[in-house]
Amino acid sequence: MKQLIILAVLVVVGYFAYQHFFIAPQQNDTAEEDSSIDSGSFSINQLPPIPVNCEGQAKNLENAFYGNISGRVSFAQRNFADRKLRSCLQNDGFSDPQINGTVAEIKERVKGYWLQDSGG
Repeated sequence: MKQLIILAVLVVVGYFAYQHFFIAPQQNDTAEEDSSIDSGSFSINQLPPIPVNCEGQAKNLENAFYGNISGRVSFAQRNFADRKLRSCLQNDGFSDPQINGTVAEIKERVKGYWLQDSGG
């Protein structure tokens, strides 16, 4: 009976961990891409260059996206790098569509790197 209770608790904890680390980030990613495309900031308007003080966070996010695609970086680490860059850009006066467009641009660039490296 004691083992059954422990098993039930582990199942519940696993379920919430799965929702937090795997389901929610994927839903946020599609919402961010949709909002950046809908706002027209992704391909129509030129995005401002990334400020010098945010270049480190941008490189970290690029590495996190690439590592996440290749399975070496968790969603939590990728989301942490994403939040750090967004915070830095917001502090430098970027609007939400500009931030979303910049992140989407980094993501597309990383997908291109991944396709080149994987031979596709």
